[in-house]
Amino acid sequence: MPIRIVLADDHTVVRNGIRSIINRLGKDMEVTGEAGDGLELLEIAQRLPADVYVVDISMPGLSGLEASARLLKMQPGSKILILTMYSEQALIDRAFQEGVHGYVLKDSSPEDIVRAIRDVYNGRYYLSPELSGYIIKKMINKRSSDT
Repeated sequence: MPIRIVLADDHTVVRNGIRSIINRLGKDMEVTGEAGDGLELLEIAQRLPADVYVVDISMPGLSGLEASARLLKMQPGSKILILTMYSEQALIDRAFQEGVHGYVLKDSSPEDIVRAIRDVYNGRYYLSPELSGYIIKKMINKRSSDT
């Protein structure tokens, strides 16, 4: 049975691009739904629960982070991968605090996006390799504050 994926992004061209990547590289994956905003994502999730929700942060009406938090209350244990252009530490922190399992940048390679979906599906956490400096900086700051 393929990994069922719902895509949520307010840009049709982005959804089309991600679907194309999944169709080309994710032979074990299937896009089962698409949403153009956070409210539509919640409606689709009620009708067609997915294995992984790929969600943009910035959407009209209800942001991706707000929609993710509501989705996790509706369906605890949902696996959410944030797909965004934003690399700010505060957004990354908030996303993981809300309960998402992955954070991948839109300029990542197609292979990284598919890898992120698989990792999240398999219960692992994923952070774009470009953001690894964020984790190192956070660890250094914590170590400095502990001394």
